[in-house]
Amino acid sequence: MGCVLYRDGVRRFALLPAALIVACVGVVSCLPSEAVAAGKATETKPATAGAPSAAQATDVKELYDQGTARYETFDYAGAIAAWTQVYAMLGASEEERRFKASVLYSLGLAHEFAYGQDHDLRHLHQSVQLLQKHLAEMRALYPESPEGASHLAEVEARVAAIEQRIAATATASVPQPTAVRVPVAPRKPTARDVLRRDPELGAQYRRGRNLITAGAVTMGVGGVIAITTLSLFVQDRFGLYRSYEIAMGTIAGAAVVTGAVLLGIGVPMKRAALRTAESRLTLLPVVGPQWTGISASAHF
Repeated sequence: MGCVLYRDGVRRFALLPAALIVACVGVVSCLPSEAVAAGKATETKPATAGAPSAAQATDVKELYDQGTARYETFDYAGAIAAWTQVYAMLGASEEERRFKASVLYSLGLAHEFAYGQDHDLRHLHQSVQLLQKHLAEMRALYPESPEGASHLAEVEARVAAIEQRIAATATASVPQPTAVRVPVAPRKPTARDVLRRDPELGAQYRRGRNLITAGAVTMGVGGVIAITTLSLFVQDRFGLYRSYEIAMGTIAGAAVVTGAVLLGIGVPMKRAALRTAESRLTLLPVVGPQWTGISASAHF
């Protein structure tokens, strides 16, 4: 009995003809073969003594048919269980190895499709292992078969695609760091916020501030002139520079007075602008998830 590759694009295996299995009864032969495609593995099952009995041949066909029916009705777990029993019942003769290679491929497909139902990544890993073992068996059984070479290329491409799915799933399952949001109490508005948003009030505040700056500078200059004039007056024992000293003193006095006037106008103006801005702030109690305090709002 020769080996035939079945490749229909979906099942990629064929049922054992009942007549061929029955023909094994009472004859020193092995189970009929059918190759299917894909696998790698170096382990081999220990050889069994003698040929399978009629009961064993019947059991193999029944289990194989059960697995096929379950596979075709999308019960991949049931198909896996049935075909695994079939694989365990086969021996190590050349014909049985051919059939076992077909079963390996069928199991690889069943595990691949089972992943689509329960998303258990172990199915994909086991599918790769089964298909690779199938590849190894096919290379050993059909080393120079052109049709087998074409089939091996298809199975290798399938294994590569499954391995890509495994890699993509592993990458997607890596937990990503999550940002921890720390509650922060909102910043309450201040009087300066009111001043920035109110053009008139802001202008009044700036005028007052400028007057204070100008007054302070003017008083400082006047003070320096006054000190210089006083020092010159002390050293001028004969009054040689008296007129100069009088003029300088007058300038110093005017500068000090002017600075004082500017301060007298600027300080109240600035304070008035600040008080007005503060009067426009409203304070309210606020309770947050992890803090309590007051909320300040401004009106313009």
